[in-house]
Amino acid sequence: MAKDPKRPMRGELSVDATDIEGDLVDLAERERQGKRSSQPGFIKVEAEIEFNQPTLGDRAGITEFVFQQLRHSSGCIKRIDEHLPAVQKLLEILVESRAFHDDRRQRLVSGIAKSVEAQAAALGDNEILAKYQFTREYRSSIARKAARTRRRNLELVNPPVETPVDAPVETPAE
Repeated sequence: MAKDPKRPMRGELSVDATDIEGDLVDLAERERQGKRSSQPGFIKVEAEIEFNQPTLGDRAGITEFVFQQLRHSSGCIKRIDEHLPAVQKLLEILVESRAFHDDRRQRLVSGIAKSVEAQAAALGDNEILAKYQFTREYRSSIARKAARTRRRNLELVNPPVETPVDAPVETPAE
């Protein structure tokens, strides 16, 4: 099947949403808060309004303008929903790929730091250590952070027992 950037398949690496560009909205941070969303049963509500509009719309106070706005928003949602699976899969792939490459990069830097220290020790060359100081410190900071995390996790499982300050102190019997 040929790739169609207007109708991407799940897992494709390009998504073309230019066909819905005019309907896309970039809300400011927290502006989504308080927005209403579809609830179960909305399809029946929409069908009911659509069915009754030609004969009862005016009598019910539903202007043609409002009715067309509802149709337009429903069409926008349908077109956006067609793009979402491919966009979500692409986002998942991008996030996972970034995590993979970041992990790889961190492991490579760790290996480089170890290599620098081994070569400096083998050659007795302190200049190498000085020239790669930040690399070595960075690698060590990751190890220190991991040790702190392990210690914190261990304390959650086995919290330290503290003796109250005013608790009687037992003295050995004489």
